[in-house]
Amino acid sequence: MKILSNEQIREADEFTMLNEPISDDALMERAAAKCVDFLKQQWNNSVPFVVFCGPGNNGGDGLVIARLLCEYDYKVTVYCLDSVKYSDGFNLNYERIKKQNLAIVHIISDVKEDLLQYPENAIVVDALFGSGLSKNVTGLALDIIEDINKNNNTVVSIDLPSGLWDIKSMAGDSNAIVHSNFTLTFQCPKLSFFFSENGTFVGRWLVLDIGLNKDFIASCPSNYYYVEKHDINSLIRARK
Repeated sequence: MKILSNEQIREADEFTMLNEPISDDALMERAAAKCVDFLKQQWNNSVPFVVFCGPGNNGGDGLVIARLLCEYDYKVTVYCLDSVKYSDGFNLNYERIKKQNLAIVHIISDVKEDLLQYPENAIVVDALFGSGLSKNVTGLALDIIEDINKNNNTVVSIDLPSGLWDIKSMAGDSNAIVHSNFTLTFQCPKLSFFFSENGTFVGRWLVLDIGLNKDFIASCPSNYYYVEKHDINSLIRARK
């Protein structure tokens, strides 16, 4: 399995949308539905969920996940990072979840004043930031990450643990990165998953196939490959 850069994955998204064809909105729904399938397999709807959403498309993914969980009768609380600018994907799905009117939705502008309180058995979904970060998290987002990390809830990150870059080791920056139990990433693993010092952040990672165009992915150059069991089965000889 190829390990691609964030830019290559973005290009694969665009190629798939143009040639399948599928809209950006529908592709986000597809990715979120794959995440919800995993969450439903792990936890039934007696377990509450808390979803943290950033202002970009990763936050949009989180809002879709929250809405879909509500459709399956899960109790969901959503905390959205206050921002002067939200992505189109965030805005669209914020309006949809408000119209659905099943989740409890908050806008966080100050962690201390907004009092983030949720049950110890709640599953935390981290959809603050995905791939593409080029600087360390600061300010309100850092306060939220530190609040998530100080609790003992099981954490599931979407795409990447928030604060983790997709291509590098982040040793020494542990306070600014969500410590996840599970990371659900899309189409192929991130290079940063393979740095041992990032294991504290990533936890157990799973690749979810969201149907990006496989011919396009096959055409992408990469110096990095993840070897899977089926790749080497034919090379293993039976012992005498």
